[in-house]
Order: sequence, then C-alpha cells, then structure tokens
Amino acid sequence: MRHSKSYIIKRKKYYNIITSLLTGIITTAVLFSLLALCVSITDMSDSIIKLILYIILSAGGFITGFKYGKFRRRKGIKGGLFSGLIFGIIIMILVICLTGTFSASAFVKNMLFVCISGVIGGVYGVNTKIRQPPP
Repeated sequence: MRHSKSYIIKRKKYYNIITSLLTGIITTAVLFSLLALCVSITDMSDSIIKLILYIILSAGGFITGFKYGKFRRRKGIKGGLFSGLIFGIIIMILVICLTGTFSASAFVKNMLFVCISGVIGGVYGVNTKIRQPPP
C-alpha cells in the first residue's frame, strides 16, 4: 500500500512536536501583540497586565499540548507535559534574549503555568473526536 507524500511527512518522528510548538508560539506572539496594542491604547495597571500575561502563556501552553495530543491520540498527560515544558523553555530563552535578565522565581512560575496548561491541552486533545469526512 502506497502512502501519499503528506502522510509520510506527518509520520516523521519530530513532525508532531515541531508543528504543535510552532502553533503555540505563533498564537502566543499574536496574543502578545494584541496585548501590546491594548496597553498602548488604554491605561492598564501592572497587576492586570501580569494577569493577562499569565493567561496568554497558559493559552500558548494549552494550544501546544492540544495540538500534540490531537496528533498523537494517546498519552495526553505525558505528551502535554513534554510539549508544555519545551514550549516554556523556548519562551524563557526568547525572554532572556530580548530582555537580557533572568529571574529564577519568574522562570518557575511561568513553567508551572505553561506545564499545567500543556497537560490540560494534551488531555483535551487526546479526547477530542476525530472528524470523519461525510460519505
């Protein structure tokens, strides 16, 4: 049985994690851009901005875990934790490169939010129904 080229590419070992990470990073970047626009237009307090930042990080972790769990269709907790951990490390590397500072407490807090939301997304992604094309 011959498989199509797109099927073979999707079956590669690292395809799932790369596409789910890219989806999460792009989603986070778009949401951060919208937050920057809202902050420049309105006058928000620092506590509200921090809360929205944690929500955005959690959304990115959720999307990453969801996509990974939807691809794998098994082991949602383990896959969501793995994808959330990798996503959190990538985000922290970007933060360190852009700001030039590192805070251990912020790192632990961000990783906690991202990993928990990644696990939730992984479990949700595994348990979503597979769409069947109409007959």
